Parts: sequence; structure tokens; C-alpha cells
Amino acid sequence: MKILDQRVEVHEISQTQDETFITISSEESLVLTKLYLMIDGVKVPLEETTNDHYDKLMDGSIIHTRTLRFLGVGEDLALDIQRMTYARDYHKIINVIPS
Repeated sequence: MKILDQRVEVHEISQTQDETFITISSEESLVLTKLYLMIDGVKVPLEETTNDHYDKLMDGSIIHTRTLRFLGVGEDLALDIQRMTYARDYHKIINVIPS
């Protein structure tokens, strides 16, 4: 999926008796904050991030893969991303004039 031109891939969703795990990957600089999982209509906050690792691709870009852990299980799941930060290249030149 794309969020504000940032690609986020969902690789795996698994559940235990009382927890839901979602493994995602994105560009290295993308940080998801204020993240919730809607479980059958109930908003559940992110409990923790595990299995955090970075992989360098052949083109030199770096992919960040991590597993998100939420308390609760259900049939109808949706990620609710309320805030994210990321780096963006602008390639602009700013002239600085001494005073």
C-alpha cells in the first residue's frame, strides 16, 4: 500500500490466543507513530515492535522490516496510522548571503 507516496508492505498477519502480529516493511527512514489496529471495530494501541531489522538492496536502498504486536484477536482487522515521519530528498539549492 502507499501512504503519502511512502510504500508500506504487509508481509504476514498471525494471531495467537490473545495477540495479533503484523510484519511490515518500508523504506529505512519511515517511522510510524500513533499506530493502532482496529480489531472488529475496537481501536487497540500498538503494544511493541519486535524482530526489527534492516536489509540493503542491490540498488543501495535500505528496507526496514519489523513485526508489530497488538493485544487482542479478531476477524476484521485494519491498521490505523495516525502519524508518520520520513525523510524526503528535495534537491534544491539555497543561496546563503552573509549579512
